[in-house]
Amino acid sequence: MPSERRVKPYSAECREAYMANRVVNSKYTMLSFIPKNIYEQFGRPLNMYFLLIAGLQLIKAIAPVNPLSTIVPLVFAFALTAIKEGFDDRERHREDSKFNNRKYEVFVNGSLKQIASEDIHVGDVVKVNKGNEIPCDLFLLQSSDEDGLAYIRTDNLDGEIDLKPRNCVENLTIPSITDFNGILVYGEPDNNLYSFNSRLEHDKDYTVSGAQLLLQSCFLQNTEWVYGLAVYTGSDTKCGQNKQDPPLKWAGVDRLVSHFASYVFIFQLSVALFMGIIGNVYRETKSRDAWYLSFKAAEAYEYLVIPMRFFLLTSVMIPISFKVIIDVSKYYISLVIGWDISMYDADIDAPAGSPAKANSTSLAEDLGQIECILTDKTGTLTDNIMEFKACSLSGEICGGGIAPGKSFDPSVSPFDGLGFAERTDAPYRLFAKTLALCHTVNIEDGNLAAASPDEEALVKAASRMRVRFIARTKHTITIDNDGVTEVYKILHVFEFDSDRKMMSMLLQNNETGETMLLSKGADDKLIAKMDETQLTAPMEKHLCMFASAGLRTLVLGHRTVSQSEYNAWREIIESALKHTGDTRDVEVAKAYTILESKLTLVGATAIEDKLQDGVPETIVKLREAGISFWMLTGDKFETAKQISRSCGLWTANESLLTISYETDVQMDNDLRRLLDICERNHSSLAETLNEQYDDELQAASSAVGESK
Repeated sequence: MPSERRVKPYSAECREAYMANRVVNSKYTMLSFIPKNIYEQFGRPLNMYFLLIAGLQLIKAIAPVNPLSTIVPLVFAFALTAIKEGFDDRERHREDSKFNNRKYEVFVNGSLKQIASEDIHVGDVVKVNKGNEIPCDLFLLQSSDEDGLAYIRTDNLDGEIDLKPRNCVENLTIPSITDFNGILVYGEPDNNLYSFNSRLEHDKDYTVSGAQLLLQSCFLQNTEWVYGLAVYTGSDTKCGQNKQDPPLKWAGVDRLVSHFASYVFIFQLSVALFMGIIGNVYRETKSRDAWYLSFKAAEAYEYLVIPMRFFLLTSVMIPISFKVIIDVSKYYISLVIGWDISMYDADIDAPAGSPAKANSTSLAEDLGQIECILTDKTGTLTDNIMEFKACSLSGEICGGGIAPGKSFDPSVSPFDGLGFAERTDAPYRLFAKTLALCHTVNIEDGNLAAASPDEEALVKAASRMRVRFIARTKHTITIDNDGVTEVYKILHVFEFDSDRKMMSMLLQNNETGETMLLSKGADDKLIAKMDETQLTAPMEKHLCMFASAGLRTLVLGHRTVSQSEYNAWREIIESALKHTGDTRDVEVAKAYTILESKLTLVGATAIEDKLQDGVPETIVKLREAGISFWMLTGDKFETAKQISRSCGLWTANESLLTISYETDVQMDNDLRRLLDICERNHSSLAETLNEQYDDELQAASSAVGESK
């Protein structure tokens, strides 16, 4: 059982028990810079070699030149590298100082006072205003929104620019924030960004989840202000727990130089030993005849003098100037990147635009050695601006210009034709109502505020179908259904997660009292939850057509829930929410499965996410440069296939090899099939792949055998 924290607002004990909110991303301090940097520099074989040469030259008996001739350049080279690393780390210190000294309003002795972010402690109640960065992980107590909602932008954590909704604890009343004395019970720090399974002990026990957690490094948006209880500070925050100490990175040229330097060192050592042996033999034989040199009987250690002298004489094979040239060249390359007008972005909101910036001066040359690029699709290759393009409804496709003898055209919207927006049949009205009700969209200042662009596109489409989303509160959602205002009570929101790949809304019509579950999600998940009597084959055919056109697809479903069924389910979900830790997630998932079953098919949607300008041309150039390009996506295979072709990842003249499997046997068969294809086209490549695959397969079989 993991240990728990029991935090009470304004508690002096909590301030003393846990760390302050000081953030440190820098690598060095004033005290650690010199020893740590020297240790890192001497961790490289080439630098150890130069140190060895400098040390040997301090021995007068073997040094053929003044030791300063090596020590001075060595100190200069090391100092140059240290200064370069120091400048890089200075920028990190500046960013840390900027964050740590940022002022926030915190309750001190019952009144708000501005203090630095680094002085915030666990148990402090912090006020964050709209547009400001969250200073630490906060438990949401109050919001300027009358329904207790708040929105945060999490792009610093996950790259997503969409707003994420957060809400205060349901049914919790806090008349005065300064008099709040509840106790929050939660676990020790962990790196799970979206988990905060806890409880609040107040007038009764309240369930607390990630929906009440405001994460450090996020920005408050569409909410004037919030009050939050500091729960994790400093390196204990979710963001801090996901950080790793910056590794000592070697550029490719550094590894290559060290690799070849080791061979030169071995050769140099061999030459020194060989010449040393010859020198000692000559000294013991021929040199004894030179009576005028006054040779004395040699001590044992003197036999090392000649080899070591030769070692120092051949040290020019690896000149120390080489290291200096490399370091200076690296710094110059980083400057050139900033000067390159081709990498200047004039659209950045800054007085002088934004030139490119090399965050590290020691790795810039590796940009020319990249062999493989892995990229996300949504928001990276595409604009992340969605547009409703088509739908499958009652076994027919609406949109795409479908007509006898014509193929599906994604550029033709269903609203372009006559009659679609004016339909009044029951399946059409249910489809539009599902789009208008099953979402987490809110309205801020007359505009839609959506957690994802998909939801915004679908709500806008519903509005064009004469079912307009009007308002949302914490407990209700209101729509205008073809001129008739309908208000629905929100009984429960089944939030989307990556395992379920769907979301649902459990709603009750205020006028009729009817309770219904509306669901939308990935086709493979929703179709599996459909009632056995549902005919899904025509829609599945349409989905393949949509995906082949590069459109994102969602399936919609619904079911009616009786009052007795809802009452029984409510007891199950309330019991599940009382659990803490990972157990809560498991029990809640089980409760969701009970209602998310035997659904009735409503229809399917197709949404377009256009490519960003210049993406195909950029990818083509990268491929021409010999760089392998991989696109990672969670879309259907047909959608990914079409988008990848639009991006220029492959052309119609190229063969597309597919690996698709559900079992190890299928994987083995697919890989063997691809190896056969390679063998017919590129025998040398096939031979290499075959050897690698056989080795990996044998290793995997051995591992399975050992586990058995």
